[in-house]
Amino acid sequence: YLDLLRNAKFGLSIPGYGPKCSREIEYFGLGVVPIVTPDLDITYYEPLIKNTHYLYVESPEEIPNAIKNVSASQWIEIVHLTVLLILRCILLTKIIYFSHEYKT
Repeated sequence: YLDLLRNAKFGLSIPGYGPKCSREIEYFGLGVVPIVTPDLDITYYEPLIKNTHYLYVESPEEIPNAIKNVSASQWIEIVHLTVLLILRCILLTKIIYFSHEYKT
């Protein structure tokens, strides 16, 4: 699964059993731009920004145009910005962990 994903440029992120799906996190880690659908909960500590961290479509029919409208340079920028987002989250997690560890 991950070997196939790492060769993809875009990936569909849809709700699973509930509105939350962690598929977009897998995509971020593998350099895949998520395509997000309306009912998906993408709430994180640091908000994700449409067309900066992911693409948004209202219906399956919009997916081909959403992909076609992203240039190679835009795709690279989205991937870089999502990598920076993940790194900030990791750093924040470490800061919170170590600050808590020193208090106890």
